[in-house]
Amino acid sequence: VKRWNRFRSHACRPLLNKMKDNKEVYLITDADSLMYAACLCSKEEDPEGFVRESGHAISRFDESFQSIVNDLYEHHNVDVTHYIFVVGGINNFRKLLVPSYKANRLKREVPPMLNFISSYVQSTYGAYAAHGCEADDVVMATYKKLTAEGKYAIIASLDKDLKQQPCIFYDVYYQRRTLVTVDEDQARFNYYSQMLMGDATDNVQAIKGIGVKTA
Repeated sequence: VKRWNRFRSHACRPLLNKMKDNKEVYLITDADSLMYAACLCSKEEDPEGFVRESGHAISRFDESFQSIVNDLYEHHNVDVTHYIFVVGGINNFRKLLVPSYKANRLKREVPPMLNFISSYVQSTYGAYAAHGCEADDVVMATYKKLTAEGKYAIIASLDKDLKQQPCIFYDVYYQRRTLVTVDEDQARFNYYSQMLMGDATDNVQAIKGIGVKTA
């Protein structure tokens, strides 16, 4: 866990702190999507669409995370004081149990800078590498631990699977940037819907004949 010292722009409006008894706010970030995005560029910059310079990738990652913290502050009245990063590791037990899990991603080309930026996030931000499981497993376990201790925590991620557990969830996608509270009923609905209709992203098959409407 690291303390966040953020430069406050004059454009930032005064903080309307909703958490009077929770002056410390922990932002638990699933960093994989931010790292991947930091390694991508336009076809005009590179025919394959990949960042080739380490400095460029680092700047893109830092700026992306800074924009998330600023958005939480400016538009959601949340002042992040501590941050926790989690990055993907190796030997995911799901793949050992079900070899077809995420097998559809095997042919996807890995950005050249991805391993470098993962090492950067671990060394600079103190990110935890989720070996043996998935990053979202560690993210949710950390969220539950902090909230059980009475601390105010927010999950920052693109992964909809995290909404299968009650939590405060911030969608990091730049066109959404929404902050929502997922209650137990909504989490249960999300979980069972996903089980019925599968998940093409992770190569999890649906129950035959069941789509979004039926689920």
